[in-house]
Amino acid sequence: TTTIGGPGPETASIRMLASEYMQVIFASAPLNFVFVAAVVCLQADGDTTTPMWLSVVQGFVNLALTWVLMWGHFGLPELGIVGAAIGTACSFGIGFIGVIWVLWRRTGVVHLRGAGAPRLGPLQPVFNVAIPAFGARTRPDRSSDRAPSRH
Repeated sequence: TTTIGGPGPETASIRMLASEYMQVIFASAPLNFVFVAAVVCLQADGDTTTPMWLSVVQGFVNLALTWVLMWGHFGLPELGIVGAAIGTACSFGIGFIGVIWVLWRRTGVVHLRGAGAPRLGPLQPVFNVAIPAFGARTRPDRSSDRAPSRH
């Protein structure tokens, strides 16, 4: 019996596909984190319609781009699982841009105007530790997917 998460050689291709997909998703996940946080802020301010439409657009973009890129429609190359990941990552970007645009144009309690440019100086020590640590944790280790060498 083959299990999806098993360590055996029969699941190596599944693990490789999952790794390829997650590399793209992890790289674009911060865009979706901002989207989700901003949507919650809008909803807390009483606006539930705008987040709904932003989510509809994001979902449609995800569905359409994933279909096109995964299967190679409209003359684009068939990218398989990486195409699915790129479609999802693009939808994260569209959601991010959309919610930032909405927050910039708002005049309610939740908005982005008037705060001035963010000061990142006080966060520099955090970035100095967090960025290299994030890179080390997201770098794939493919040593387990290689066949043992015969000497």
